[in-house]
Amino acid sequence: MCQSLQIIVHNGLGSCFGTWAKLITHHSVCIGLFYLLLYIGISVNIVSWTEYYDGKTIWSPEGNPSIMNEIKMGELYPDELKVMTTEEDTLNNGFLYASEVYVMIEAKEQLDGSSHSLFTPDMFKEMIALEEFIL
Repeated sequence: MCQSLQIIVHNGLGSCFGTWAKLITHHSVCIGLFYLLLYIGISVNIVSWTEYYDGKTIWSPEGNPSIMNEIKMGELYPDELKVMTTEEDTLNNGFLYASEVYVMIEAKEQLDGSSHSLFTPDMFKEMIALEEFIL
């Protein structure tokens, strides 16, 4: 059975490439024009190619939570509300290098229908402990 399959594949490929060789030898001008038109078509398509501003949104599935949160963060905190620190501020505070970190935390909806909130007494205790640790 394998030998007969090998013969069928061999004969099929041989006839395909044989037909292609006959076509090229008998109609070389038509094949040349076809490839020239194909080249022009690809070139025109490359010229009209546009680059997306953010590759992350293209390669992510639709409705990706991180992308949706990033869009929501842009709506809630526009650029004019962001505070930029200067080098003088960082030197006065004792930091040689500082970077700003923007974090958006959103509580998940509860399945039991209760209100969803991040503001719990334990959370405030943790924030106070973190602030004391930092300062």
